[in-house]
Amino acid sequence: MRKSTVNPLEQNEGAIRKPTPRSPALVVVILFACGIALDRFFSSRFDFWRWELLVFLELLLLIGWLILQRFQSQLALILLCGVISICGSIWHHWFWELIPPNHIRNFAGEEATPVRLEAIVVSEPTWKENQLPEFASAWPGSDRTIFPIQSEQLHLHDRTISVSGRIRLTVSGPLNGVQTGDRILVIGKMRNLQPNRNPGTYDFAEALRRDSVLTTLFCEHAEGVQVLKKADIHIVSWFHRCLDTVRIRIREVFQQTLPSESAAMANALILGDRTQLDDEVNTAFRRSGLMHLLSISGLHVALIGALAGWLACLLGGTSRSFNQFTLAGMTLAWILAEFRPPVFRAWLLGLMLFWSWTSFRKIRTVQALGLAGWICLIVNPSWLFDVGTQLSFLAIVAILGCWKWMPSLFRNQIETKLLTSESTSDSPSSIQRGFRHAIHFLKQTAIISLAITLFLLPILTAHFHLVSLAGIPATVLALPLLAIALPGLILTATIGFFSPAIASLIATPTHYILMLMSGLAELFSRGPLQWLPAGINFWIVACFCLLAGLLVFLPKQTGIPLKAGISTSWCLLLVIGLSPFPSSIFHQSLECRVLSVGHGNACLMRCPNGRIILFDAGSMENGRFASSAITASLSDLGCNRIDAIVISHTDTDHLNAIPFLMDEIPIHTIFLNPVGLNPRHPGLAAIVEKAGEHHINLRYLQPEDEIRLDKKVRISTRQCGSSPLSHLTSDNEHSIVMEVEYADRHLLFPADVSGDGQERLFEETSPGYDFLVAPHHGSIKDNTLDFSKWAGAENIVFSTGDENGQGYLTELYSPQQVLWTTAGAVRCRIDAQGHCTVEQWHRNQYWGIPLEN
Repeated sequence: MRKSTVNPLEQNEGAIRKPTPRSPALVVVILFACGIALDRFFSSRFDFWRWELLVFLELLLLIGWLILQRFQSQLALILLCGVISICGSIWHHWFWELIPPNHIRNFAGEEATPVRLEAIVVSEPTWKENQLPEFASAWPGSDRTIFPIQSEQLHLHDRTISVSGRIRLTVSGPLNGVQTGDRILVIGKMRNLQPNRNPGTYDFAEALRRDSVLTTLFCEHAEGVQVLKKADIHIVSWFHRCLDTVRIRIREVFQQTLPSESAAMANALILGDRTQLDDEVNTAFRRSGLMHLLSISGLHVALIGALAGWLACLLGGTSRSFNQFTLAGMTLAWILAEFRPPVFRAWLLGLMLFWSWTSFRKIRTVQALGLAGWICLIVNPSWLFDVGTQLSFLAIVAILGCWKWMPSLFRNQIETKLLTSESTSDSPSSIQRGFRHAIHFLKQTAIISLAITLFLLPILTAHFHLVSLAGIPATVLALPLLAIALPGLILTATIGFFSPAIASLIATPTHYILMLMSGLAELFSRGPLQWLPAGINFWIVACFCLLAGLLVFLPKQTGIPLKAGISTSWCLLLVIGLSPFPSSIFHQSLECRVLSVGHGNACLMRCPNGRIILFDAGSMENGRFASSAITASLSDLGCNRIDAIVISHTDTDHLNAIPFLMDEIPIHTIFLNPVGLNPRHPGLAAIVEKAGEHHINLRYLQPEDEIRLDKKVRISTRQCGSSPLSHLTSDNEHSIVMEVEYADRHLLFPADVSGDGQERLFEETSPGYDFLVAPHHGSIKDNTLDFSKWAGAENIVFSTGDENGQGYLTELYSPQQVLWTTAGAVRCRIDAQGHCTVEQWHRNQYWGIPLEN
């Protein structure tokens, strides 16, 4: 018998403990991000949070860390974490809050003022078509040219001042002959960007501020822009000029070789420019959960890089050339997308991974992700609050967690099939192998799409007020189409530089693929897999974040029962927090919100039992904006449907948001005023058409009718006509006047009632109103001393975009509280005991005590 020998080195190999891999970059970026978030919260609410305090805290913590690192290592580590966090606060405060004295923002106000300004063009002008339907605005819309400029000199009537800071310039109509780097003179109206005036809506001012734009300038005609000097030729201006030329040429190629809808999709996929997309296409991709395919991001960068690497393989290149071609493709995608944050993140991550492969120095993916995140926050700390950046990074985290927790799903099944095929005499044919790989790819895509969708749902809900599970099957079907469409578009753009006729041969099949993607988006946008979320509780979000962290950071060796328990708890929290069932039934109070929609009315009221009624919904400026404000507030109230809408009369600023709402939110009944119905009114015609499409009830209100939504709340018509009138020039006089009574409190919504309509109101005794939306948006003509005495209101809200006449109206209703929606939305809350509180949405984005107007 042969005696085996054992090498002592091999015997002790298993006893050697491998060092635990660390990811310090991930910890640093988390601490740095916490400091940024801390500064954003405190600087907007407390005056003591200043630059000097942050520097003092940083020095104090740094000195403490230097002293304690030799004696108390654990305490020194805590101080080091504080140093990193405060460093993030200092960097964000310097970027976000500190504005130099000569900044253009200091010479502009909330109201538009005429100016003459010299500036440098920062990037190429973008053409934006007006896509609002006729009923959406009381004023005719126009196409616009938009681009950023760097302010240089402000010409006042008596002197010229050197200024700094970026401005967003909007010119009505086309503007030709202006290029990047040109020095221009602009004559227009300038104003500072205003903060969000409604909770939950898209904050346009904050989005532009992330690009260091605090002011806007509007020019009514192209003649108001004069080129003083063409751009000087140097390396930077030459690069920007070449980039603009390439982007313009790519647009021209797409316009020449593709139909308009496909050309707009091509611009979005290759250049990241979605300005030409039709609103219906945008809505379909958003509701179907496919917007991430249409918005250029890390996915597109990875696909373009993979295509470049595949080209290197076809040319017979080595692994080094494969890496170089892939990185070059990713860099090209980043440059063409104008250095957008999600693309920048993907490029950084790819750069680090390729560096580790080419230098043979192993770097963990989590470490590379942390480094990429930290560099992004150094470049622009406000990117932390950008939804695109958030979704981009969290999607990568979800993919890493998916691969980490389910490795067998991505490896063992394929290995088993290969072993089975090798053990049999009949090896699979190339068709069978291709079919198996296709099935495997679709399965991976489905699982990864599910993981990403579930992981990103809270952020998608908070920003877009939509839960769309349709994105999971839609992505599985659309992703292969995107993988085919991208190389087709790249080839079309490349060949089209030299011969658009030859490029059209490739563009034609690519067009059908894009149309198939659009058809999938349209198909999945209509169905039961998307709904308006009914809000989400803070504690549910906190528990979700904890479980998500466990999913990502627990080791691979975690047992299957614990994995299943965490995953199940995660899904249960999502179901509870984002269910289609309203959470407002747990709020036993009545809440009414008068939203800030410019010159218009949008009064949203939630009954104690959670049911919703909307008194008018329109805006003189933009009905789509009013619709988004209503949708955001509806979700914020914990509701996801509207039980009743009352249209007081057929004026544009009282109804033009309703057609948009009908496409987004389940609505049960719309109550109409029988007086003054005009079937030729564009807004009313759109309402009637969409009511038929969505099976929404249309009913006439009659005098003394009651709308029964809650047995504790009395909603009645204080005044209403009974039949149409002939030769009616204005139906303001016959506006429906609605009254609400709850817990011995009274609210009045008189719409635009005026003249004889008010006289009819005076014939009955007023109970004295606790909350009143002033008639006709605060018109001096319709807010008289007689009406003020009759109403006897304690709180009066003026739903107007015009602050003229504030002095008269304040004196008229004195000493009662007078509020204007120009300062922010107003809400009135009444509990079961009849306690009434009135708050206003502050410019720092929270509800609080109304400020002095």
